[in-house]
Amino acid sequence: MAGGRFAAQAGDFVEVGLHAVSAHQTNSVADQLVETLHKGSLTNEQNQTVGQIEILLKDDSPEDGRGGAAFFPDASDVIITYRDGTVEQGRDIRFGPVIEGGLERRGFLSADGSEQISLLYDFDSASFVNRAAADKSEIVAVEFRLVLANDYQVWMTSDRQLGLLDPGEGVRGLGEEGFTRLDVAPTENPFFTMVSQAAGNVQDISNLGVVNFAYGLPTATTVGGGTLRVQDLLGFDVYGEYDLSWSWRQYPNVAEETHTASAGVKGQPSAPAWMVNVRKTWAPFLLFGEVYSIDPRYNTQAFVTTTTGLDYARQGNRFDLVEDNDDQDRFPDAFRADFLVDDRQVFPGWDLNNDLVPDFNQNDNRVKANNIPDYQEPFLRFQVDRPEFLFGVDMNHNFWVDLYENDTEPDYPYRRDQQ
Repeated sequence: MAGGRFAAQAGDFVEVGLHAVSAHQTNSVADQLVETLHKGSLTNEQNQTVGQIEILLKDDSPEDGRGGAAFFPDASDVIITYRDGTVEQGRDIRFGPVIEGGLERRGFLSADGSEQISLLYDFDSASFVNRAAADKSEIVAVEFRLVLANDYQVWMTSDRQLGLLDPGEGVRGLGEEGFTRLDVAPTENPFFTMVSQAAGNVQDISNLGVVNFAYGLPTATTVGGGTLRVQDLLGFDVYGEYDLSWSWRQYPNVAEETHTASAGVKGQPSAPAWMVNVRKTWAPFLLFGEVYSIDPRYNTQAFVTTTTGLDYARQGNRFDLVEDNDDQDRFPDAFRADFLVDDRQVFPGWDLNNDLVPDFNQNDNRVKANNIPDYQEPFLRFQVDRPEFLFGVDMNHNFWVDLYENDTEPDYPYRRDQQ
């Protein structure tokens, strides 16, 4: 990891700051340190031939059950680049994805509510092996051009982007991952990463367009930006910040020394986040205003390898540039590789009276366990308020006071996908 911040005073009232930080992977034997600071590089374990790539299309607002991802397969394509510079379009060699899921509409497939559309690109299939210009081991870049509309999410993974699971066990932080059609071992699950998301909740296909992105394995997360602080200028205090985050990925090829890097989607490689707060004290009144926006793709979490390799599903293989400690106790909520256990207790928030019994479950004890919170039990519900009804500081704006929660989101001043 590398980073820094520089601040300078501009006059009596204004302070200007610049900052940048990068959490990245690098091969200390083969890579130049400076060259990998921004985009990182593939580890030896990552740098293996990709055999299958799977793309998942989902409804960005599944709760409304309509107007989800609209996929136009006849207008979509895949572009493959080989080591010798040859570029092929899947349509020209009649190579395309095996499509599963979705509801058939007039001219497109729709994924509404919990429905999903899976696009499986198999580089071991006969349609690719018999018609492609070269073997899959010669591929240096795979680019997708998907024609999409409505309220969509785009996720992707491959047979090289996996998490190891013991049968019957789950992993904290696995989230959306699970069922797949990739040809992998029963104990391996794909780890999907989100690539793109539609703005708003469009349901009339008015946002029809091409989403263009390249596949790669995660190698670095970089955040850079600036701040402006104005203090007591005509009685006003102003704070503004603008940041950009890049989630870099690179396509593996064992024979190449450098690899094709990409981030986000074509034309939008970075995800912005900004805020402006204005405050004025006018005794006995206090005036305060704020404007803000955080892109849904804004990310400050990076994948890091360990001596045992890189398991994408394992929380310990991730590093957060922004800490997560909502309850402000001694332990961060995010689980790291050097932790024996994660922070499962909300202390002191759930035991303000210090009786060693959770305030929200007073009839729980070691003799007779009770896992039902008091606000859901008929004889105790009027004695205990639900946590979302309590008053307090809610820095992540999720309508749950920070003192009473341990979530898995970094402590941003505002939630992602909020403005």
